[in-house]
Amino acid sequence: MDAYMLRQRRFKEDKAIQSLSAIEKKPSSELLCDEERRWMYLPNCGASFAAVMPNSVVEEIFLRSAPAGFVGAHRIKSKPYALIEYEDAASAAAARRELHGTHSDLIKKWIFLFFAKWLPAPFDVAAAFDSTSSGRIPSTPDTDVAPEPCATGPLPKGLFIVPNFISVDEEKQILQEVDNIDQQEWTNLNRRSVAHFGYEFSYKTRNVVRDRGAVVSAEFPDWVARVSKRVEENGNVGPRIDQLTINNYRPGDGIPHHIDTHSAFEGPIVSLSLLSNTIMEFRHPEGERVDVFVPRRSLLIMSSDARLLWSHGITPRKTDQLPTGGLNVRGRRVSLTFRKVRPADSPCDCVFWAQCDRRKEEVSSASENRVVATPIVEKLFVHDMYNAIGNHFSSTRHSPWPAVAQFINALPAGTLLADIGCGNGRYLGLNSSIFKLGSDRSEALTKICAEKSFEAMTADALKLPLRSNAFDVVMCIAVIHHLSTLERRVECVRELIRVLREGGVALIYVWALDQPDRTFGQPDLFVPWHLPKEPKIGKKDSDLSAEDVEHQAVADPSSGSDEGKYRVLRRFYHVFRKGELTDLVEKAGSCVIQEPETYEKGNFKILIKKVS
Repeated sequence: MDAYMLRQRRFKEDKAIQSLSAIEKKPSSELLCDEERRWMYLPNCGASFAAVMPNSVVEEIFLRSAPAGFVGAHRIKSKPYALIEYEDAASAAAARRELHGTHSDLIKKWIFLFFAKWLPAPFDVAAAFDSTSSGRIPSTPDTDVAPEPCATGPLPKGLFIVPNFISVDEEKQILQEVDNIDQQEWTNLNRRSVAHFGYEFSYKTRNVVRDRGAVVSAEFPDWVARVSKRVEENGNVGPRIDQLTINNYRPGDGIPHHIDTHSAFEGPIVSLSLLSNTIMEFRHPEGERVDVFVPRRSLLIMSSDARLLWSHGITPRKTDQLPTGGLNVRGRRVSLTFRKVRPADSPCDCVFWAQCDRRKEEVSSASENRVVATPIVEKLFVHDMYNAIGNHFSSTRHSPWPAVAQFINALPAGTLLADIGCGNGRYLGLNSSIFKLGSDRSEALTKICAEKSFEAMTADALKLPLRSNAFDVVMCIAVIHHLSTLERRVECVRELIRVLREGGVALIYVWALDQPDRTFGQPDLFVPWHLPKEPKIGKKDSDLSAEDVEHQAVADPSSGSDEGKYRVLRRFYHVFRKGELTDLVEKAGSCVIQEPETYEKGNFKILIKKVS
């Protein structure tokens, strides 16, 4: 490093320390220390920086250069710094030696790391600074009374938590039995290991294995029978429990969001938590989310809506921010989940059609070809519409959306990209170092792509004439909201995933119900397009901008009418509520969410990765 760069580094480092002192109104001697600690300050990468650089990018710096023991990067609202957490002080010190005083090309900033002597809430846990130990605290000490459950909002209907359901001694006895289970009985999943008693549960079919009966054991072992009987008597479960799944979570493990299969089990589902507290997230299909603090030794009962309508899951991480503002540090956690297998001749008769696998099978068998066959509303008000307005539509779609353009331009050279619903090809001209193929249902629009010398074809997004596992990246920008049924929207996402290679990613945008300046009155509606009756001489663009015509909801489904200089045509849209896009990709399966659903200028976007 030359003398100029060395002076620059020293100047930036001093300025970083001054900014930390100024924002926390504390001298640096109270904030920072020379002693190695597992928490470090990273200045100039805080909440304001999050607007232009997601937290995952900051974490990527540490995962690339110093992954050993890395827990995460934490941002606090209104703080201009990030907190970097490692499992222990030695790992943090190794990361500091590797990165302190370097310039990151990833975030275009100097990296300065300072060991934390003091931390703001909710990270101000005294034991977290114990440099004589690992720096971790047990999520619950071995006391007779565990913490009370709490949540970020009202509990879903049918969700109950019984705190201190068992004593410390009973917990130890159960754990001893769990640890004595033969190693061959355990199955290792992605982020946890499981063992089954009674009926075996298949994670491929998400159902119990019925053809071989009680394949694991015809009767519960004595200790399982004793715990089950107590759960039945005191957990309000009802019919006799005949299936138990034991989950063994290491610190940082989790479980994906899911709804336990309706056709597999009847009655409530009950879970007993041992060793560690955790946060369980519940999501309603319309986007509502409730984070529930589940204490150690508590019994969680899911019935009614909580069981059948809300999905639940545990985010894989090593610390949780509690609804009350504190910090929960996870240790090993064991959960015992008790269920009653539904008889094969007693199908689920719930009212939650979208979540019920039995109801979906009924719909699927009754209309097997309906998903692929185009409904008349899409033919008239999407396909025919875009063919009619193709040239005029193209004249208002000359500028790429900045965020999408940034995504494409950041793709590495040689990437194979499919733009499904490419329209007039406004994204096909970006990033000349990658290979791009477009498709669109409108012949008028793909003809415009051909005139621009872009590689594009006319194809249905639900029946792509493309090889499976072929593309590195797939884009589907403002397309899926034109599909009129949930089944077709799910099938479209599955088709996007099909053509992706394993590990490839798909970027999806859809219109949102809530717009920046208004809210659509209903999710399914018709939006007007003002088509000039006579073409303008010497002009390509219409008098109306794209913004003028894109967000005007009209409930009248007439095919068109004359209004002055313009013929007003209608396009069908299904606009999305918050969380609906997330639910859609989870229903599609074979993918994980790479970047969560976010709202952006009247749209929801999500980035998913193919996993199988």
